[in-house]
Amino acid sequence: MITMKGYKIRLLLLIAVCSILYSNCTDTKTNVATKENWLSLAIETEKYIAQSKYETPNGTTWQMMPDSIDSKGNQTLYHGSPGIILFYIELYNATKESKYLDEAIAGTEYLIETIPDTISNPYEVGLYVGVAGHAFTVYEMYKVTNDERYKQSVLRSIDLIEQSAEKSKNGIHWGQISEMLYGSAGIGLFMHYISDELESEKAENLSVQIAEGLLDSAIDTMNGLRWKFDPSYKNYTDNFSHGASGVAFFLSQTYHRTGQKKFLDASLKTAHLLDQLSNEKGYFELC
Repeated sequence: MITMKGYKIRLLLLIAVCSILYSNCTDTKTNVATKENWLSLAIETEKYIAQSKYETPNGTTWQMMPDSIDSKGNQTLYHGSPGIILFYIELYNATKESKYLDEAIAGTEYLIETIPDTISNPYEVGLYVGVAGHAFTVYEMYKVTNDERYKQSVLRSIDLIEQSAEKSKNGIHWGQISEMLYGSAGIGLFMHYISDELESEKAENLSVQIAEGLLDSAIDTMNGLRWKFDPSYKNYTDNFSHGASGVAFFLSQTYHRTGQKKFLDASLKTAHLLDQLSNEKGYFELC
């Protein structure tokens, strides 16, 4: 089962090694990857990331595009500081060198200062592009430091997400965006995670409302359930990041937590759809 921890691990690996060939991290005698080589590469990666940081009165941030002199900081998990903070947390966990924890703290201080007081744009809520991603990162820092301010920041973010939600027939949504990166499915997974970590009844209730909202927005086709990235899109994107696959995963997790069969039924209908669309070449034929 894929979990939030799994997403974090994938993200950190992308940051640390996405541009490095596998052969560079293998032992030349045994031709096997070693823990020491991976760590060495991560430390080298940190030296590159450090070149793009800049200080502010409220903490540290990093240029989104280090090779561009005009690039500004970005506070999203997908493009900016939250992902870098997670990288520094894991590098500290691996090395126990306090300088890496200090960088993560400095980045988190800036991050909690930049969380908005209100949200008017639904694109500012999502797990990878908005407040849900901020809060996930801040909570990871809370787990390392036990700084109560970070926990309170996460709780404030949950309130902010709740306040910015729009009502559907049976649930809630943000701008009709259904998918994992920007939309309801990703926000719902964040709520599952925080519900478990903080034993938060509010987060659990919100996750169920999100699942209800996704059922409200589902498009029932002859092959099964689908969702568009948002209703204005001409084509479907049925992949995990932006479409039916990711939505169905979230609904299946909600079924495991609630036992409500309607969420399982929706997931199975989507699985049937994906099975109908796939072929031996490994792509979907229908848009």
